[in-house]
Amino acid sequence: MKITDLLQQATLFLKSTSASARLDAELIISDTLMCRREDLYIQSQKEISPMTLSSCLQKIERRIQGEPVAYITNKKDFLNYTFHVEPGVLIPRPETELLVEYALHWIEEKHSQQAEEIWALDIGTGSGCIAVSMLKEVSNLNVVAVDISEVAEKVAQQNAKSHAVQERFYFKRGNADQMDYRNFDDLKAKGFTGLYDLIVSNPPYIAEADTEVEKNVHKYEPHEALYCGEQGLEKIKLWTALAGSLLKPGGLWIFEIGYTQGIAAQKIVGSSGFFDKIELAQDYSGKDRFIISVKKTEKDNSWTKYQS
Repeated sequence: MKITDLLQQATLFLKSTSASARLDAELIISDTLMCRREDLYIQSQKEISPMTLSSCLQKIERRIQGEPVAYITNKKDFLNYTFHVEPGVLIPRPETELLVEYALHWIEEKHSQQAEEIWALDIGTGSGCIAVSMLKEVSNLNVVAVDISEVAEKVAQQNAKSHAVQERFYFKRGNADQMDYRNFDDLKAKGFTGLYDLIVSNPPYIAEADTEVEKNVHKYEPHEALYCGEQGLEKIKLWTALAGSLLKPGGLWIFEIGYTQGIAAQKIVGSSGFFDKIELAQDYSGKDRFIISVKKTEKDNSWTKYQS
């Protein structure tokens, strides 16, 4: 079978189960053939070997059953980079790219003139896409990544290494709900002062009883990275308290939320007593998606609202 014929057939098969059938087919076939998507059209008349064809068809069948393309190919693009993903870690979303952009904007404004090391904490790092993306952009940044998952530890470490930032990436496996400053004392030998300049997170924020979650997201992606108690606000409460205790005065706490949680999340951050300048920011679709707040200082340290 020729590449063009397989593309046509795969797209047809996938139309009943995927809103992006053509793209899915291109990603799966190009991954199997170990070529770029555009090469599928440049080499459209090339014959596919029986073994390769069998592999393609098996992967297409997995997609027909609803498995995410990222788990089938073990790849997901995020910002300017490609990350390894696999079942057991959350698949990076485009919305989360903006979280990184907000964090980088703040670093540029607050730390661009400083030569000393910057320390950030990524709570619930998953694949490490947030941490590694920031490390790629800021040469004097160190990131400590926390996750309870053994799979996340393996995947995040792999991504840090493949993007050549492993020397500034420190993974700590454990339950962030139960952490405090003592869990990071060993990093002082690496130059960590004991408090962070920046803390970021894409926490679980879907209510356990939520029935609107896409069927295949619920079926395939790790529930511990999606769901939590208290109507999806449990981790926000716990991790806001952790961030408040671990940030330097004037440090930034930024995290992702569900689009209906803006007011509730702002109240949680405000009532913690640690933060001011608590901003609600939107995603590419204009939906509430992030809380951005600054650790209180003795004097007013205003922070520009980064919203267009």
